Amino acid sequence: MKILITGGTGFVGKHLVSNLGNINYKLVVRSLSSDYNNETQIVYDVNKLEIFKNNIKEYNPDVVIHLASFLSSADDIDNIKNIVDVNILFTSYLLESLKDTNVKLFINTGTFAEFYYNDGKQNPAYFYAASKLAVRPIIQYFKNVICFKSINIIPYTIYGGKSKSKKVIDFIIDSTKSETSIDMTSGEQILDFIHIEDVVDFFIHCINNIDLLKDEYDYHLGTGRGTSIKELSSLIENEMKEKTNINWGIKDYRPLDIMRAIAPVYKLDKELNWKAKISIENGINKILNKEN
Repeated sequence: MKILITGGTGFVGKHLVSNLGNINYKLVVRSLSSDYNNETQIVYDVNKLEIFKNNIKEYNPDVVIHLASFLSSADDIDNIKNIVDVNILFTSYLLESLKDTNVKLFINTGTFAEFYYNDGKQNPAYFYAASKLAVRPIIQYFKNVICFKSINIIPYTIYGGKSKSKKVIDFIIDSTKSETSIDMTSGEQILDFIHIEDVVDFFIHCINNIDLLKDEYDYHLGTGRGTSIKELSSLIENEMKEKTNINWGIKDYRPLDIMRAIAPVYKLDKELNWKAKISIENGINKILNKEN
């Protein structure tokens, strides 16, 4: 089996690639990365699309894992341009380049922000989330043309592992060591925290169980458990035996801030025989005792 991965230099992508073992893979990159062998990279250059397409045709992947995206909660002119460029245009060029391949499965990665009210109904909270919804009919079109199976993996709040950007859990942990208090909202947002190791495990599970995947399904990737930001702070305090240094309620919630996002995980268990293995308590412990 041959896997083509976009976004392989990003947070999830790096963790996924490092756990692929003997699986044959290539990465789509905008410029060659020193983190990987040049032979495993296909460069995407908007001015050299024919070369890009020919390289993908030559590799002829069985599965595409599409992780690449431009993520921002802002909707100013510059962010709109970047979001459309990466999330819609690049995805469209990628799909067109698959026409002459024997691709069997296209795994698209979405966001829980596509479902603002956490009720299963599509309703984007941000322009970024709107772009993720907008690209779905484009995937459907190329799916009809090329005849591959497609699924949407919707990750919830990913934490753990090493990342270039800090997450809310990192800010809370850092506050225990900070003399300067950190201003935050009231912390009432209830989120489904899923550890990066579980995220990677699920992607690999999908690769190894293509026949179990239902075409055009949304697989909401989480634990099924909700934890508020304030509860997360208390869990960290209990584990560290230290007090956090946070001014709760100082910051306002963002417009359309998502107040509840818990993954409906029944499809993962009943149809794919998969469950997240790492609880939020164990995940915090891993960060404090191994990952830092």
